[in-house]
Amino acid sequence: MNFRENEGYNKLVAWGKENGAVISDSLKFVETDNAGSTLIAIDDITGDKETLISCPEKLVIGNNAVFELFGYGLEKFESKQIALAFFLIHQRILKEKSFWEPYINILPTEESFTTPLYFDKDDLVWLEGTNIYEDIEARRASWELEWENNIGALPEPFEKSLYTLEQYIWASSIFTSRSFPSRLLYSDSDQSLSMLLPLVDSLNHKPFTPIHWNATVGKSFDIQSAKPLKKHEEIFNNYGAKGNEELLMGYGFCLEDNQFDNVAIKLRLPPHVADKAKNLGIEVPENLRFNVTREDPLPQALFETLKVAVLKQGEALNSVRCRLNALEVLKVSLLAKYQKHAERNPSREGKNFENYKQQASKIYRDSQTKILYEAFAACVQIINEYEASLVGSSVITLKKILTDPNSSDFAESIEVCFGTDDSTHLIESGLEDQIIMLYIGWQKTLGDLSPINSWIKEKWATEQKRVAEHLNWEDEFTELYDSMFPQLASACPDVFGSEEWSRELLGFAGNILQSEGYVKTERTGTEYCVVIENNSFNSI
Repeated sequence: MNFRENEGYNKLVAWGKENGAVISDSLKFVETDNAGSTLIAIDDITGDKETLISCPEKLVIGNNAVFELFGYGLEKFESKQIALAFFLIHQRILKEKSFWEPYINILPTEESFTTPLYFDKDDLVWLEGTNIYEDIEARRASWELEWENNIGALPEPFEKSLYTLEQYIWASSIFTSRSFPSRLLYSDSDQSLSMLLPLVDSLNHKPFTPIHWNATVGKSFDIQSAKPLKKHEEIFNNYGAKGNEELLMGYGFCLEDNQFDNVAIKLRLPPHVADKAKNLGIEVPENLRFNVTREDPLPQALFETLKVAVLKQGEALNSVRCRLNALEVLKVSLLAKYQKHAERNPSREGKNFENYKQQASKIYRDSQTKILYEAFAACVQIINEYEASLVGSSVITLKKILTDPNSSDFAESIEVCFGTDDSTHLIESGLEDQIIMLYIGWQKTLGDLSPINSWIKEKWATEQKRVAEHLNWEDEFTELYDSMFPQLASACPDVFGSEEWSRELLGFAGNILQSEGYVKTERTGTEYCVVIENNSFNSI
């Protein structure tokens, strides 16, 4: 490994030691060609739980430091976290007068930050179509609102014109990229509050790295070895199980082959749907973001929430129709998101990345695209396996109806009355719904000869009850009925000539289409499906 001295870190280490910090004599902060500033072992470290770095509370930018600066004026800020951002700006403005100057000097600047808020238009091209691209402006707007609402909380001696929005975005970016939970050192801290730990926060991240965090409440925070370390080996921290979206947005880097990578699926649902899902005991994230991974392409909470979203009045949550409809919605969402990622990839146009921001973005989007495709494929497989496993239930479509040998009389009548029995042509002509309704009505006229007679009887009884409760749908289909009868009966009396054919029967069929149907999307287009469900079926 080629490495060079880093004067900034040399001064930081000296400052830290002068103020009670501990850093092992076997370690050194250096500058490398490919990892930037990093910590390496300059001698073998053989012991387990040997203290590598210890940051005393005196150096921490956290609870006590911010109170010493603002005192009870802290109450004027909307949150202590916001006050900490202004605290950090204040130290930056003080320059050599700040106690924390050696630390401030090694922090990333607006020019060196690699988080997406610091991307230029050429860099942003590599993020188009991704979640991060949509989140950048939302985060900027959130921080801008915080700044606007809290700049007035600064005490009078502060020159407020120096505490600009750009400075606030910089300070907030520092906290998102290198902070630790404040509760580790301050037992009375809010769960959401963070702190900066000079020296400790300079270690790079590597997942699965065995490392010990040891905090003595109110006194110090230590990083301890969990395995022997060899000379010239880089010392890593372990930030935990983080996907590339979180790493790039918060820390400014990505990992290739990140085992913890995921894609956030964001649902846009009416508030009452989310509330209903929660009332049913479903664990719905507050922001309606569900993480899809290679190992879990169909998170149970996402599936259950989608079932609630497509649930129809009077329908059971675990009905076959509800399940298949939810799976279809997810399938279409995953496909659309995959296509958006793939089609907007600059690599498709032969472009190569020109800097680390673009390289990290490529790693991020390539991984997201792969996960989305695998999740889509898994969803298709689940749907196919579920449909094949149905016991006592089936899914009918126009194509199935017109190619079913048991329905040849009906198919022939459709060809006579509509000029074709080709399902594709009929769908393109906008006749799909009408012909499925005619099929359901025809099955009703067959009585005991119908293979779905028991299902028809059950649905007919339900509809008669709805009519009795004044939920009459007959008028909705009057115009449609009058446009088809008696012409259909004259053309094909064997199928459409029964006395049972009426506005009521067509209304019944139309209501079944609405209550038991859903739209299925295939490569060739969409088709309407009606679920014929009996009491026995397998679950996903």
